[in-house]
Amino acid sequence: MPGTYDIRDSVGRNRSQFTKRVEITKVIDFSTINGGVGLAAGETADFLETPKGFVLEDIHPRSVTPQGAASQVNIGTDAITDGLLAAADANLAAGTVIAPTGGESYVPGDLLGETLIHVGVPAAQPTLDTAVIEVTLLGYIKE
Repeated sequence: MPGTYDIRDSVGRNRSQFTKRVEITKVIDFSTINGGVGLAAGETADFLETPKGFVLEDIHPRSVTPQGAASQVNIGTDAITDGLLAAADANLAAGTVIAPTGGESYVPGDLLGETLIHVGVPAAQPTLDTAVIEVTLLGYIKE
């Protein structure tokens, strides 16, 4: 059975907030998940809980270190596992923006307050154990 891991403490607590605007950036190193094994197909790792009242405006994923082989990554929630990034390429050159694939269902203006955000590997994909990605969520706090 696929596992789910909580890596929120290992990705740091980076958050900037000016007035009601929020920018949250996390760096996810797959080589540190699950004792260095990474994530296999169907597995997820929670890396962030959005603040209360958080309204999504945009997501900016970027490759820091490529996987080294064809592979895909999802970013989403328990409700929609690929809602923020669906089956995107995890083997892009360092510094490359990871583009959305069109399968994402969350859109700017969606309320994601106090929601666990996780990264995962789509079914039938190889284990992610080398890639490093940076994920920035942009939004604001709705009162």
